[in-house]
Amino acid sequence: MVAGGPQSGRTTFARTLITSLATRFRPDQAHLYVFERHPAGLSDYSRLPHCGGVFSPAEPDRIRRLVTWLDQEVHRRATTRSMSKAAPLPRIVVIIEGWEHFEDHSDPAFPALPTHAPLDELPGPETPQSPTWIPLGVGGPEHTTVGVDLIQGPHLLLLSGPHGSGRTTIAAELAHSLRRAGIGVLAIAPPRSPLPHLLPEDSGVRVLTGISLKDSELRDAAAAFGDGPYAVILDDADHITLLPTQQGFTDAPTLLDDIARLSARGHQALVLTADATPVLTGFPGPLARLINTIVATGNRILLTPAGRPTAVAHNITLEPDQYFTAPPGRGYLAAGRSPVLVQLATPQPGSVGRQGDTR
Repeated sequence: MVAGGPQSGRTTFARTLITSLATRFRPDQAHLYVFERHPAGLSDYSRLPHCGGVFSPAEPDRIRRLVTWLDQEVHRRATTRSMSKAAPLPRIVVIIEGWEHFEDHSDPAFPALPTHAPLDELPGPETPQSPTWIPLGVGGPEHTTVGVDLIQGPHLLLLSGPHGSGRTTIAAELAHSLRRAGIGVLAIAPPRSPLPHLLPEDSGVRVLTGISLKDSELRDAAAAFGDGPYAVILDDADHITLLPTQQGFTDAPTLLDDIARLSARGHQALVLTADATPVLTGFPGPLARLINTIVATGNRILLTPAGRPTAVAHNITLEPDQYFTAPPGRGYLAAGRSPVLVQLATPQPGSVGRQGDTR
């Protein structure tokens, strides 16, 4: 411990220590990780071959990943210490400049999660996946490609976030990936949505636009897929009204109701994008029942969660340091017990254009 008040020389000591370590040891002999409370030039050392990363309080996801890895590495080394033939392991040096701040917050090079993840630049999955698996973006503890299977796996997905969080762009990416996997896509959007203009050209995606659509229109459009698997992507679902067909004096189930049933798994999938927080907290909406069904039984992607009420409404548990409001396209995928931080992919520039099949 090096203690002292402001301007007492603590940062100067950190610089001296880092320089000495880099001079005394080779990169394969010492690995260095630096926490910096305030920008004081320590980030310059990130270019050292010894340095796995310089971290700041503005990057809680990176700090969380490093601490998790350090804990695993300590246990791993403890179990291999008795193996006399094991190769010498590099020393790990962690320097925390401004400990009084960090102590109250709760190939490991630990790069920052990218702010953009072009779809065509995503690495392939580490393990073989099913033919209907599609990539979503980069995330998880190792910043690998994260994806879902909306046909063979849970077939319902809610993509929720405030205006400007990237919902529509991500919906276009999903349509692109689904078509690549040979899955039919019916995209539905209100007139104000840019989704029809972002869809891949000549991809076979069918598009319906309007704020009030008859269920018979949806079924007619979906009939083109025949017996093949298909997905319905509904953008800005909180601004669309679906008019059911009348059977006597009651409303018949809509196509979306049919797809939401467990029996549709393996054949159809449903993706809704919306700012679902008002609906989930009691504000009435035309598709409120369907949104609540997906939260209870399907996958959820919550984009740029700003606070606890938003996360709780989506049935996602986050720690105090896991809330943020930027960048667009970043959020948590909740498909299992623990949410996964993901930077969602966007279509490659030049691979999207105005879709002609719009109404």
